[in-house]
Amino acid sequence: MLAFATTPQLWAQEPLYLVNDQTTVRRVDFRFVDTQTFRPSRLKAQIATTAPGFFQSGWRAGVLSALPIIPEPGVFPFSPVELQKDVIRLERFYDRNGFLGALVDYEVELDTSRNDVNVLLSIEEGEPLRIDSLWFAGPGGQSAVEQFDNDLKDDWIVFRDKIVLQSGERLDEYRLLALQDQTLDWLRDRGYAFADASAETRVDTTALQADVRIKLNAGPRGNFADIAVEGAESVQPIIVQRELPFQAGDLFRESELTEGQRQIFGLNLFQLAAVNVAQDQPRDSTVDVIVRVREGPARYINALTGYYSDGGLTGSAQWTHRNFFGGARSFTASLRGQTGIGAVGTYPFIDYEARLSLRQPYLFDRRFSGTIEPFARYRDDVVEEATQYGLTGSVLYERGPLQTASLSATLSTRSVGSDSTNLVDPSTLLPGDAFRISRSKLRLSTIFGVLDNPLNPRSGFVIRPSLTAAGLLFNEATFASAGLAASGYLPLGESMSLAVRGSAGALFPLGSTDTANEEDYLSLRDELFFAGGTTDVRGWTGNLLGPKFLDFTRIDTSVVYTTGDDVAMYYNDRYGVRYRPIGAESKATASIQLNVPLPIGENWGASLFMDAGRVWRPAQGLYDLYENASPDFPNLQLLIDRFRADQVTIRYGAGAGIQYLTPVGFVTFAVAGKLNPSFFDLRDPRAVLRAADIEGLTGAAPDFDAISTSWVRRLQFHLSIGQRF
Repeated sequence: MLAFATTPQLWAQEPLYLVNDQTTVRRVDFRFVDTQTFRPSRLKAQIATTAPGFFQSGWRAGVLSALPIIPEPGVFPFSPVELQKDVIRLERFYDRNGFLGALVDYEVELDTSRNDVNVLLSIEEGEPLRIDSLWFAGPGGQSAVEQFDNDLKDDWIVFRDKIVLQSGERLDEYRLLALQDQTLDWLRDRGYAFADASAETRVDTTALQADVRIKLNAGPRGNFADIAVEGAESVQPIIVQRELPFQAGDLFRESELTEGQRQIFGLNLFQLAAVNVAQDQPRDSTVDVIVRVREGPARYINALTGYYSDGGLTGSAQWTHRNFFGGARSFTASLRGQTGIGAVGTYPFIDYEARLSLRQPYLFDRRFSGTIEPFARYRDDVVEEATQYGLTGSVLYERGPLQTASLSATLSTRSVGSDSTNLVDPSTLLPGDAFRISRSKLRLSTIFGVLDNPLNPRSGFVIRPSLTAAGLLFNEATFASAGLAASGYLPLGESMSLAVRGSAGALFPLGSTDTANEEDYLSLRDELFFAGGTTDVRGWTGNLLGPKFLDFTRIDTSVVYTTGDDVAMYYNDRYGVRYRPIGAESKATASIQLNVPLPIGENWGASLFMDAGRVWRPAQGLYDLYENASPDFPNLQLLIDRFRADQVTIRYGAGAGIQYLTPVGFVTFAVAGKLNPSFFDLRDPRAVLRAADIEGLTGAAPDFDAISTSWVRRLQFHLSIGQRF
């Protein structure tokens, strides 16, 4: 990327003897002659002369500096001496990176009215130093392969031929050190615990070619021997040792030291864990290992609070004992509440949950752990008012990061409905009082993937398949379901990346279970599929892509208007209304996103994306619940029929976003548009209800096609904290 081909003539050139102690830097730019290898942001990190960022200059500094993610305005003094040192720093940087003849010069423009300068650094890289030959040598100058056991010689040749540095490539210090580390990793992961490697180069400065020789001394091939544990106080050393993926007598592999350290941290008992080869031991065929740990407090409490527009004020609290009755077992008691206080709308989502959790970290093998969780939950939202109790038992298999499998069984009972009947709670439209739903469910879920950076991945993939079966024990709704979610990342050059994401799922009712049945619909509401939202198809708000109906959020039966102009007032006062997703038995979505850096700062980025999704086989039970009320509402059936007829098809959305990377992940603001919205996507639900006239007050047939559309409803805005995609 060419940063600046010419010097911007912002100010007239002034002599630099006018520079004083109060002179500041306004801009630092780069001009590249012929070629450019490094981004300007990387070069700026090498020099001391700095300029204010995008938000640190002009009116933006005063207006936006109060925001938490905006840097302070700061002071950026200009020093001619420091600038000359920067020239040397850049030349040394290029020299370390293989450009032995790089030339760096500078131009300075002074604005005497502002007393600030614009600095332009001109860089001519020249031809880089390239590798002419690469040789691995053992002791005495022999070929390195002669040191290895016969079973490793073929493996070594494959490694050597695929090495990161090849003839003709640019040679720099970083790549040379990476080659040494890569070679040592290969040796130490095959038993050579005491291997050494060093690099030497012979450089022809005229031809700009280098001969590279890596000298190896593999030493003896060894096996794990004594394994000592230091720092364990509340648990026996065996509790720590059993988390290690090796034992005395196994062939030494350095990667297993790292894996063992990760496993010990996974106990959540230690603040520090280090697994290393013991120092000052004989360099022979036995390798002693020392494990050093430092315990944290056994008991701790944490609490969080937040706000969610549909649920209002939310909070959670958790008490944990990390060594419950010894053995590094953990016991946790947690409370979570979504209170509805301050929620937007007239019918808030209220949700309270309490859980107890006992985790056994070692279940016959270090890779298996087990958890038992009794729970209780009360929920009052747009679909139902329900109280649920249950017990979940799960077994987790963990092979490594992003390589897990979990099998869980849940027994639960849920009481749904109330004694009053109204349109706000569809479950009350069933004949009779509240009813009870019992469920037994078995779920298998797995995660498999490899990412270069879990917080901000640029390469790699993650796949998450799952299977669920329910109805094994009780006379209940019986079903099976399957789901698959996958994401992948591909780097495009040094700064950009492409991200793709897809998901699919299907629910299969079994036996007499049918989501067109009212009771089965309410029983299976948590198993249905929905689309739309910040992490889904972003042109739509959460769950509202696909079949929908009206959510009546308020009914005041004491107010009745019957004629003339009072009809509009009737619907404004008596009903609060919004769209309610119906849910479906099948779903598929896909997204593609291009991530690019922004020149306003290292932590800033932007994205362009396109999403697609479809939910089909709608669960008709919710419509049937409302049809039961049709005798009291003459036009309700016509309204239901129009929603049933809404086209089920693939919906597309596209948009753009801007991100800022914080220690807890990306803060992202994005706007997306619906490319092919449905009939109701562009129409206000209040206007739909008014046109339907479900009580037949006007005596006229509903005219849905006369409802005006709104271009604003084509757009959807998203604000999120977490991953970029």
